[in-house]
Amino acid sequence: MHLIDQLKFFVKPTLPTLTLILSLTLTLTLTLKLFTTDANEMYNNIDTTHAISVLLTWLDQLNSLHELPHNFPLEAVKEAMRLVMRNNLFEWRDLCFLQLLGTAMGTSAAVMWAMIYYATHENNVILPKYRSQLLYF
Repeated sequence: MHLIDQLKFFVKPTLPTLTLILSLTLTLTLTLKLFTTDANEMYNNIDTTHAISVLLTWLDQLNSLHELPHNFPLEAVKEAMRLVMRNNLFEWRDLCFLQLLGTAMGTSAAVMWAMIYYATHENNVILPKYRSQLLYF
């Protein structure tokens, strides 16, 4: 079981979605607005402190619903996410930097981190307010 399977979200990567839309033959008489979003494009815009709070709350919810695998090391995973996201070092040319803002780029957790963060936002903010006005692909 993968934790990503516990997410209920509708966001799809931008390029395949646009390719699909462009392949459709549509006759529209209404004004149509198309908005795209992509969790991968959000990495450097995700506030680390807020994202840690969102991710830990999501894990705690899964735990309280007994949706985590048996013997899942919840506290270790939570601490590892804090450690990785607050202490990412990266190199550029001959210099080393401590990343202070955004998702820890280059880490194996970055993609999942952004997807969980955005899916939580989608389910808690966007869908309750705009569900009836959205069309999903």
